[in-house]
Amino acid sequence: MAKKFRDLVAALPQEDQDEIRGRTEILSASIKLEEIRKARRISQKSLASAMRVSQPAVSKMENESNMTVRTLSSFAAGLGGQVRIEIEFPDGVSYKVL
Repeated sequence: MAKKFRDLVAALPQEDQDEIRGRTEILSASIKLEEIRKARRISQKSLASAMRVSQPAVSKMENESNMTVRTLSSFAAGLGGQVRIEIEFPDGVSYKVL
C-alpha cells in the first residue's frame, strides 16, 4: 500500500518536518500541476488517456493538495517526465530517494 507523504514526514524529527513544510510551501506557491500540463501543451483528456484514468480524475489530481508520491509519479509519467525526490541536509549531504 502506498504511503502518503505526510505520513513519511511525520516520522521525521520536528526540525526536519519544519524544513520540509517550509520548502513545500515555497514549491506549492511556485507552480501547480495544471500549469505544468499546460506548459507541455497536453490536454486533460490526452493526459487521462496516457495515464489510463478519466479526465475528471486528472482534474482532481491537479487540485489535490496532498497526493501520494505514486500519484505524482504517474502524473509526471503521463506527461513524459519523472519525479525526483532528494533529501538535503544543512551539512551539504543529500540522498536521492526517488
